[in-house]
Amino acid sequence: MRKIRFLILTVIFLNTGTEGILVPYPLINGSNRLTGEYTKENWGTWIFTRCEDLDMSLIRKTPKEYLSVHADMNRIFYLLWEENSGMRKFKWRKIFGKKGRKDGEFRGCKGVCIDTTPRQNNPGDYFIYVADSRNDRIVCLRYHKKDEKMHFVCNINQTPRGKFKNPVDVSTLTLGEDNFFLLITDKGNHRIVLCHYVPGSGNTYISYGSEGEEEGKFYYPTSAVIVPADEGYRIYVADAGNSRVVLLNMDENYQISWVRTVKIGNVYLGDCSVEVSVYDKAVYLISEKKCRIYVYDWDLKHMIYWYGSFGVKEGQFNRPRYLTIYEGEAGITEEWCNTSGIQYFWLDCEVRNASCNPNVFNPAGICGIIISYTLTGGAFRGYYNK
Repeated sequence: MRKIRFLILTVIFLNTGTEGILVPYPLINGSNRLTGEYTKENWGTWIFTRCEDLDMSLIRKTPKEYLSVHADMNRIFYLLWEENSGMRKFKWRKIFGKKGRKDGEFRGCKGVCIDTTPRQNNPGDYFIYVADSRNDRIVCLRYHKKDEKMHFVCNINQTPRGKFKNPVDVSTLTLGEDNFFLLITDKGNHRIVLCHYVPGSGNTYISYGSEGEEEGKFYYPTSAVIVPADEGYRIYVADAGNSRVVLLNMDENYQISWVRTVKIGNVYLGDCSVEVSVYDKAVYLISEKKCRIYVYDWDLKHMIYWYGSFGVKEGQFNRPRYLTIYEGEAGITEEWCNTSGIQYFWLDCEVRNASCNPNVFNPAGICGIIISYTLTGGAFRGYYNK
């Protein structure tokens, strides 16, 4: 009986922890941080000017290779990593683009995502979407796996719902072959724009939001993500100017309804990014001004925990900007300097809703006690296109 009591107390202790689910991941040279000092010493270059968003995807299983794409001011960096025994070895880095307004040029790259939707006419290739903020457009690129090069595809300056103004984030959700959602955070127009590309039946474009603080309105939103739900889809929006996270529902007929908001103080959050882990149903928000990650439940009813403070030590962030989640890990971009840049984390397991039956122990000793709990995180993380 003493062992059973000790086990139950341990479970309850884990369930009441406030931090520690984000575990620093020694991805590179025993550290979870990629910094300017490290790249200068080991790669011979400072590499980034101002690292904004990043995304990653497994593109080969044997050997296990990952493609990571990084938005950096007026160009795109894409890097290939090979994983061996849990550590990733840098293989090569390449650059696409330069400052300008022409095709294949950028002025203020912000959000970026790798779309892994299977394409009938381009099997094995990956499409990259970039929020080219100061050019008021979304740029579509194609990564050709055979020659390992990035190619320009097209510019998306507007949809039937109007022109873009300072778009800052982009994400996709795969629904099937050549069938996917493209979600754009149109910051300057205080709205989100959803494009549904469907083969053979035409495309659908939805615009939601306008300037304001009331329900149905945003004030300079900086990030949004769409995920599948039991019925229809959920859209989470980082409404930075209103210091809140917004949950929306969208049904199969593209009707969007306002569900709930979570207010995070009354101070402007700065650049902030929202992400979702669909399998353990957790919502992650990172704030540049707060230098912190907030983690909420799927319905935005409760904050599970928060993590971080300002600084360059373990457990700290230096003006974090964007967050991406892929499988069981997270990547977070910070101010690019000698001591900070990009941090990598494992999303570790968490024990929730611990209980036992019966919950009163008989001093004389009993058997048949049932311990119930929910285990989330780690390998249970789902994956979808950021």
